[in-house]
Amino acid sequence: MKVFVIMPFKEQFKKIYHDIIEPTCNILDLLPVLADNIKNPAKPIPEEIFENIRESLFVIAEVSEQNDNVFLELGYAFALRKKIILISNKKRKLPFDIKVVRTLFYAPKNKDWAVCLNRKLGDSIRHLFDLSQMLEIRNLSLGQELQGNLHRISGQLFRLYSPGHLWFFNHL
Repeated sequence: MKVFVIMPFKEQFKKIYHDIIEPTCNILDLLPVLADNIKNPAKPIPEEIFENIRESLFVIAEVSEQNDNVFLELGYAFALRKKIILISNKKRKLPFDIKVVRTLFYAPKNKDWAVCLNRKLGDSIRHLFDLSQMLEIRNLSLGQELQGNLHRISGQLFRLYSPGHLWFFNHL
């Protein structure tokens, strides 16, 4: 399951991606996708980025700097009503429209900042997709594999008799 990562293309942020975001996502069986790693010459870069945001389960955005591309991509994710986890340096004064969004702040001057950010990111991802949350399935067609947020449902749908809602229950 894909997670799109929005961040500036600078070395300090690539370190956060490689040392914190990527390993945390991998542990949770998620595939983080960074725009810098998209190499499809057949499509314009913005089109490829927007497609990846649409296809992602949720978005992680590093907003420590004022970066037009980051905020364009973040705005697109907001418009799609994607679940979003914001990450920012504690020194950053966030813009009005996003300072109300829960943000994971880090202080690179602290010795254990990376360990702390790693833990907070993992907890945030687990919280977003807690088993108690409702499973949402859209545009279901016959013979299609069923798949929810972080939960897989084995089998395929062959007939659907419910005129209203389709409910799934899971016993742990």
